[in-house]
Amino acid sequence: MEELIKQAFVHVNELGPHVAEGHYDLIALEGLIILPQVWESTVQPDLQVTMHMWPLPERPRGPPPLPPHFTRNQFAYSSTKKKKRNNSFFASSWTR
Repeated sequence: MEELIKQAFVHVNELGPHVAEGHYDLIALEGLIILPQVWESTVQPDLQVTMHMWPLPERPRGPPPLPPHFTRNQFAYSSTKKKKRNNSFFASSWTR
């Protein structure tokens, strides 16, 4: 049953990886959690089972991080350096 559940969520972007890692509970109508190890011996025909996902981790807030080889200072320096080059190019073309 575990493989069937994983296959059902393979193409679900947000939940698929969490289901593949087993971050869910299968709960019988009486509120009992059915462990994957006892699924075959516990589940009977016509038993109603509900799947509850574990809480998903919160997404980080703010701008996405820069690639590891950049720091914020290097990024700011490289962008101002390009502007200075462009300004000097335009200034030299006007003086000719």
